[in-house]
Amino acid sequence: MATDGFCICCFSPDGKLFAAADDDTIYIWDITSSEAQPVETFTGHTGAIRSLEISSSTSFISGSNDRNFKFWQIGASPAAPAVTHSKPTLLISVLIQSITLQAKDGIAISSDSAGVVSVWDISTGLCKASFQTPSGGLNHRATQLIDERLISIWCTDERICFWDTERSELLRIVDAPEHEVKDLMISGDGSMVFCLDKKCIQAWSICTGKIIGRMNHCLFMRGDYFLTVDGLRVWISFHIATSTIRGWEFGISGLSTIEN
Repeated sequence: MATDGFCICCFSPDGKLFAAADDDTIYIWDITSSEAQPVETFTGHTGAIRSLEISSSTSFISGSNDRNFKFWQIGASPAAPAVTHSKPTLLISVLIQSITLQAKDGIAISSDSAGVVSVWDISTGLCKASFQTPSGGLNHRATQLIDERLISIWCTDERICFWDTERSELLRIVDAPEHEVKDLMISGDGSMVFCLDKKCIQAWSICTGKIIGRMNHCLFMRGDYFLTVDGLRVWISFHIATSTIRGWEFGISGLSTIEN
């Protein structure tokens, strides 16, 4: 799929919708056919969007440099013309660095620029709990509820740290890839953490910290590029002449390219 400047992207839990953010604007497509169909366009943020998660076929959450954490309703059906919205529901005003949505648990997990991890009830928009972590000021981080433990992962000083957020306990440290880290994500099932750098995608076990696999992507990317995890599928959005999204399937034998 080729795009026009998109950086942050994600898939709906059922794999039928795809969302991407171009600066402060969010676009939704229906991807159930060979040709992606535009569904809706959302405006309302006044700063670049940093995080994006689709909760269901009717809603998603975004975080932006404008210090807004917003909940949006997807109102049009995939068959209807694309619609533009400008008045989402505001949940909280903080500088959000990352958002993880866990719809089956009814929560969204945010991490802000001060390293505070907050758990939100997505039915009410109320904060259920907040925890301080040592990840303040870092750009690459991810937090997820795994086996009833709130696990935070971040990259600093060429190391990746695994942290039990509620207990304020360092679980383990592993060496990051030797090249500049660009993004860090946890797999949907909570079993792996994926790290993207300029030359490779690498995966570690959340449980043991052991390396599961590594692949040299050889994309020779310049500027910003981002990692999106959809189950065991890994997608990179990056900029060369135009923005492009490429994907790989993580399997027993490693990573295989997904045609797009």
